[in-house]
Amino acid sequence: MSGLGMGVFATEEKIMKSIINGSCLSAWLLLLACGSAEQGAGAEPAAVQQTLSVVGACTFVACGSMPPSLATTPSVECVASAEASSDSCAWSTSDDGSVSYRPCAASECPVAPAIDCPAGTLRSSQQCGSENDAACAWTTVCTPPRDTAPCPEIDGCGPQPALGVICDDGSNGELACVTNGQTCSWQPNCD
Repeated sequence: MSGLGMGVFATEEKIMKSIINGSCLSAWLLLLACGSAEQGAGAEPAAVQQTLSVVGACTFVACGSMPPSLATTPSVECVASAEASSDSCAWSTSDDGSVSYRPCAASECPVAPAIDCPAGTLRSSQQCGSENDAACAWTTVCTPPRDTAPCPEIDGCGPQPALGVICDDGSNGELACVTNGQTCSWQPNCD
């Protein structure tokens, strides 16, 4: 009977060692992932690259110039003014407390607007959807062009993360070490 007890203890010990080794490996991978995201001590903060959206019948022209208070906000929308008596459009942060979103068929939206993105941005998507059970409306998103200038520093991006890149056409891409003029970072590349 004592031999059986020793065998069970040895199996439990192996299981515990496997769990501890797995935990250590997970912690090491987490540190590696977080460490590759750190910037050097002398690195300057990157310029804010805003994502701009226009919702419904609004246009970027109708919203006018963006207020300086929103200049560092990562995501800003041009939406119908919150005032009930107003048919005008205004800039708003995208963090507006929206609690639900439902994609709509294109036939559920009015005719898709032809939106010209502001200077320095490119149209990245246009979708028909409903926020908070409102009527379906088109949302056009404009984003800054991706960085493509190669990083001039050797190892300026740090170790390359082990991530796959799937391109819009379904092919495999790669990560490229590029700069925005201030910092270097790994970015998807499908060129």
